[in-house]
Amino acid sequence: MKRTFTVGLLSMLVMGVSSITAVAQGDRPSEAPETFETFAEWCLNQASLSPEAAHTVEVLLETAETQECAQAATRLNSLTELTLELKSISDVAPIASLTNLTKLDLYANPISDITPLARLTNLTKLTIIPPAPDRNSLSDISPLAELTDLTQLSLRRNQISDLTPLAGLTNLTELDLTGNQVSDIAPLANVTDLVYLFLEENQISNVSPLANLTNLSHLNLHSNPVEDIAPLANLMSLSELTISSSQGIDPYPLAGLNNLTYLSLEGSQITDVTPLANLNNLTTLTLSDNQIMDVALLSNLTNLESLNLDNNQITDIIPLANLTNLRGLHLSNNRIADISLLANLTHLYRLSLDNTGITDISPLANLTNLHDLRLNNNGIADISPLSNLSNMVTLHLDNNQIADVSSLVNLTDLRYLHLDNNQIADISALADMTDLRDLYLSDNQTTDVSLLANLTSLDVLVLDNNQITDVSPLGSLPDLLRLQSVDNPLGDRTCPVQPEAICRF
Repeated sequence: MKRTFTVGLLSMLVMGVSSITAVAQGDRPSEAPETFETFAEWCLNQASLSPEAAHTVEVLLETAETQECAQAATRLNSLTELTLELKSISDVAPIASLTNLTKLDLYANPISDITPLARLTNLTKLTIIPPAPDRNSLSDISPLAELTDLTQLSLRRNQISDLTPLAGLTNLTELDLTGNQVSDIAPLANVTDLVYLFLEENQISNVSPLANLTNLSHLNLHSNPVEDIAPLANLMSLSELTISSSQGIDPYPLAGLNNLTYLSLEGSQITDVTPLANLNNLTTLTLSDNQIMDVALLSNLTNLESLNLDNNQITDIIPLANLTNLRGLHLSNNRIADISLLANLTHLYRLSLDNTGITDISPLANLTNLHDLRLNNNGIADISPLSNLSNMVTLHLDNNQIADVSSLVNLTDLRYLHLDNNQIADISALADMTDLRDLYLSDNQTTDVSLLANLTSLDVLVLDNNQITDVSPLGSLPDLLRLQSVDNPLGDRTCPVQPEAICRF
């Protein structure tokens, strides 16, 4: 009897201690399992989650605008669209409990594992992109194979190489795989509803799987080693096409794509533009960084509004005289002897003629719609033809032979002015350019900068290698973010503005 009583007493004591412990713990949960079915469960177990999962739960509570788990779950479960941009989310498991979602935007989040998203079978739109300029370590997209309702999918800048899980997503109309490690696009061959396909910055050489994607209107293959574009010849719905291939391409398969309005063939070793001669609907054509010498056959493309021929071997641009709808023309790094035809292109808004060897810019005198003009690295001494171009906002005249800038006095809308490496001593013509943000005057003969004291909108002022002795008048420039005056005979090297870190002497 005595022993029985002792055992019973011990049992009662143990039970009592257990009860006290339970009361002390209150509703504290046991260690959380790896996943939960509902957001309410995720929320109630937040304290025992991994830091990454707990952070995601907190982001969702902020989205629900309540810390009360049941109320938050009700609000979140009613959502069909959820945008969580720039939230530092790396664990998507708590989001996967919101199974009513049809649109999910996880732009600028460092996500490497999307396994839980396989539950979100109602999704029609999904975006997973890392914070710029980073790349996510996401490589396995097999969980997406179940999301057959998807119509829009963006997976830019990840580490994806295997597209097999996408083969069954036949409802896709828009797919963005920019900046991945894709070389084989065969799984896309039957995704025939695609209208927008972005594949730039991958490792694709064979584009034959695209031959049957006849609904494509936008295709981007920039920065891929594409070898043969013949499979694109029947994509008659294409309106925008971008290809850049260091392997070199033959543009002849494009000759019949008459619906093209935008075509970029930058850096593809093209020498002959004959196949493009009848693409009369083109409004934008980029052929920069090729080996083109003759542009005569472009003269029929009278709907062109933007033409980029930078970095070719062009000497004669007279055939461009008929392109009177041009608003943007880029001819830098060619050897152009005569720019007289430009006088007729009065709609020009942007013109680039860097390093072309021109000295006479008088044909530009009546191009009063110009806002952006680049004339760097030429032999220009006389800039008086620019005197009436009062709509100019950006003007680049670096590395010329300019001594007199008085012709610029009426260009009071200028915001960005580059005059490095000229022969300028007198800068009084700049004194009333109160909208200037950036001014570059390095390698000139300037001595007095007091006239710049009124340019109170300046953010950047670079004055290297002049004859300046005093920068104290610049103390009145409240918005300066950078003041540089290296290799000048300054008497006082005290930074005239605060903080001193913005000065470099």
